[in-house]
Amino acid sequence: MKIIALVFAGGNKYSFTKLSKGITDFVVLEYPGRGSRFNEKLITNIDTLVEDLLPKVIEEIRNCQEYVIYGHSMG
Repeated sequence: MKIIALVFAGGNKYSFTKLSKGITDFVVLEYPGRGSRFNEKLITNIDTLVEDLLPKVIEEIRNCQEYVIYGHSMG
């Protein structure tokens, strides 16, 4: 089963290093302005963020029979 993780506010893909250890199909989607996408403009509007992430999620699940979307809040 593929696990697609969404980082918490202020986090990045490295926040999931321990959790993803030993899981072969673990994907972390980072937000613009964070982590590996640091050079992109930071998005502060939830609708704009959804527009950015939705195509990435669709691409990840396109040929996937089973998947889980994982995310949590640190606040």
